[in-house]
Formats: sequence, structure tokens, C-alpha cells
Amino acid sequence: MMRYTLTRIGSVIPTVLGAATVAFLLLRLIPGDPARISAGPTATPEQVEHLRVQLGLDRPWWEQYLDFMKNLFTGSLGTSTRSGNSVAAEIGTRLPFTIQLAFWAMLIAIVVGCALGIVGALYRGRAIDFIFSAVSVIGVSAPVFWIGLMMIVLFSVKLGWFPASGAATPASVVLPAVALSLFAIGFISRQTRSAMIDALSMDAVRTARAKGMSGVNVIGKQALRNALVPVITVVGLQFGQMLGGSILTESVFGWPGIGQLLVNSINNRDYPVVQGVVFVVAVLLILVNLATDLLYSAIDPRVRHGN
Repeated sequence: MMRYTLTRIGSVIPTVLGAATVAFLLLRLIPGDPARISAGPTATPEQVEHLRVQLGLDRPWWEQYLDFMKNLFTGSLGTSTRSGNSVAAEIGTRLPFTIQLAFWAMLIAIVVGCALGIVGALYRGRAIDFIFSAVSVIGVSAPVFWIGLMMIVLFSVKLGWFPASGAATPASVVLPAVALSLFAIGFISRQTRSAMIDALSMDAVRTARAKGMSGVNVIGKQALRNALVPVITVVGLQFGQMLGGSILTESVFGWPGIGQLLVNSINNRDYPVVQGVVFVVAVLLILVNLATDLLYSAIDPRVRHGN
């Protein structure tokens, strides 16, 4: 297991370097002059030139790239052109909100998605299975911004149960977490249902039933344990997508995470912050995928032996 872990960690390093390169090129590949775009249409030539020097755009690209990579190793992501604050500090104040939102959304998705999938597998072909399958399809198909707006209208405006935006109270996380979880609920429930149907047909499960083992033990100790392996992969991928895909949810609910920071930075043409957010989100996705691989191999030893 240790050798497999070190191998996977070693493979992550070039991926992170690739993500850093993409984040670096993001600012340089924008059509037009990035300094002019960032300074705004009313900026004077002197202001544009000052910003160009501040961003390091007056030097050869390879020098900019080497400085960018060197700064990354020291934890520096540059300086915001709007606030003058460190990009790392800007992201650091917003990132906990995004992680909090993704955590609660993922917890809701795991509990509800696995429950729907298990019940659907146990009552395969019955009315409740079709109902749960329809719920899963709706969760996957419905746009998160539309779901968010409808939830605000119903639960905030009409019923007044939850705040419509912000993160002032613990109840503020309920609506955005539920809205963000619906897409993952659909995928997790469908994967759990499929995996449980396969697990229930295994010889070990039939043998356990023949020996008189109770239904709860058969489902929990035999079927569910074997069905967890593919489900964990889906859970890991969905959690990564939540971290990177919370932009719309945070914008709709005014949640002060890095998604809203990214949108505001794009609107304000604060490209160093955009570059930093893209890199941080990419690193988070890489780390989530790494954790998923390691957990997957811990549950199913055949994965690491195959490698």
C-alpha cells in the first residue's frame, strides 16, 4: 500500500505543474492586451503601462513563467489589481466557505443518493423504484441555477424558512447545499442502485441467505460492502465537481466562496485573482482524485496489485 501511495503521489506532481502552466497561460492567451483589459477603457496610457509592469507583462514570457513557478513554490499567487491585497489572502478568506458548502452538499448527496439507490435495488421493477429513478433523472437534468431560484422563491420569499443569500447564519447553508447536492444525488443513486443489483446476485450473497443470515446483515455486510467500491469512485468525482462547479450556486445564493470571487474578478477584470482561483481549484480537484484513488485501493486491494 505504501508503494502504491508513493507512486500515486509521484504522478500528481506533473499534473499540478501542468495545472500551474494552464493557469499561467490563461492570462497570456486572452485576446488583446491583458494590461489594457485589466486597467479598463478609461485608463490612461501611463496607468496601463504601470499595470503592465506590475503584472510583469513587460518581460519575456519565459521569465514571467519562471517567476510564476518560483512564486508558487513560496506560496505567492500575485497581487490583486483591484484591492491591492495578496491573491492568496483573497482566496484564503473565501476557500473555507466553498469547502463548507461542498462538504454539506456532499453529505446530503451521499446519504440521500445511497438510500435511494439501495431502496431502488431492493424493490427493483416496482413503483417505488420508478419514482426514485425519476427523481434521479430530474436531479441530473435540472439546471442548478433554475433550482436555486425556485428554492429561493419558495423557501425564502413565500415561506420565509431560510435566508435567500449570504452566510450570516447556519441556516444560510441549507438552500445552496441542497441545490448543489441534487446533481450528485442523481449520479450516486443510479450508481448505487446498479452496484447493489450486481452485488445482490453474487454467490456470496446467495450463500449467506441460504445459511439463514438476516436480511439486514446480508445487505449491510455482504451486498453493500461489495457495492461500495464503484460508489466511492462516483462520490470522489462528484465532490471534485462540487468544488469546481459551485460557481453558479454561489452566484445565485450570494455565498461568499471562491466561485463568487471568480465571477466578481472576471467582471472586475482582476486577472491575477482569476489566475489564482483557477490554479487553486485545479489543485483541489487533483487532491480529491488522489484521495479517491487511495481510498479505492484500500477497499479493493486488487487495484493496487494490478498496478
